[in-house]
Amino acid sequence: MTFRVSLCRLCLTRRSRVMTEGTLTMTTFLFGAIPDAPDAVLRRFQRLIDLEQQQQESDITTGENGREWMVRLSAMRKNWYEKEVSFERRNARYQKQLKEVEFQETELKRLRDWRDSLKEQLESLSRQNANVVKHASTTDSEIRRLQERISFYERTFGLEIRRTKNHNNVQVVMRGCCEDDYDLLSYVILRFNADSTPMELIKCNPPVADIEKLVEHFNKAGDFRSFLLVLRDRFVKYHRLRKKRKN
Repeated sequence: MTFRVSLCRLCLTRRSRVMTEGTLTMTTFLFGAIPDAPDAVLRRFQRLIDLEQQQQESDITTGENGREWMVRLSAMRKNWYEKEVSFERRNARYQKQLKEVEFQETELKRLRDWRDSLKEQLESLSRQNANVVKHASTTDSEIRRLQERISFYERTFGLEIRRTKNHNNVQVVMRGCCEDDYDLLSYVILRFNADSTPMELIKCNPPVADIEKLVEHFNKAGDFRSFLLVLRDRFVKYHRLRKKRKN
């Protein structure tokens, strides 16, 4: 700024000198070496004074404008710095919020996947429950059917089927096999396995001779009705033979 002010002063000083020299040259050209009149000299001096005053006023104006521009520039720099700081703060806050949003999106996706997984499990359980209910209904129907058949055998043969302390064992009890004592019990204890293994004989009272062959035949044929009929017949024959031996 100081350089600009000095440059302006130099230009105005040179302009004043050129104008003064031009005035003298023009006077010499027109009138030769004739000396100027006193009033002309005074006018020239007045002109020079006016030019010098204008130069001083211009210097003052230029200096004031420079200071004003410096003040404005300083204010602009300060304002720019404040805006830059504000921008950095907002950017940092935005980045933090962006990370929070990304975390929430990830968490939301995880919860959605978990919800879908639970929904699939619920649907699977619903299907399983439906199958269980259907199977239970079928089982109940089969139990009722077997109970009806067992009731028939119980009424006809005095039959009773009991579950022993060992839940895999079943005791088949028959009454009326002895002619002299209707309430005398004849029974056989069988073991039923959950898998496809054959039925196993545990005990038979009275001891029938071919009971093992009878159980083996039942394992092959799977006809429980025939097994009970043949078993009762064996018990009846056993008691008859025993009675004959006594007699």
